[in-house]
Amino acid sequence: MNDLVSVINGMSPVQIEEKLNRAVALAQQQSIMGRRLGILVTRHSYYQFTVELHQDVAFGEIRERCIMHPARSTIRPHPNSV
Repeated sequence: MNDLVSVINGMSPVQIEEKLNRAVALAQQQSIMGRRLGILVTRHSYYQFTVELHQDVAFGEIRERCIMHPARSTIRPHPNSV
């Protein structure tokens, strides 16, 4: 089971980073309440991301995935993950 938290669209790196930080903070609050899912940040394009609570990510962790190039899509630890 996955719970979509946010869809992020932006045109500048600064705008995207600010929106992603807010979305991850919201996901962390929701994750703490459920205490069962970690956070997955997925890059769909240069300008679109999703942030979701995901069953393939351990509680307390944040992972990143890029599906812009599906053949190279992997889930990796987020630099700020605990």
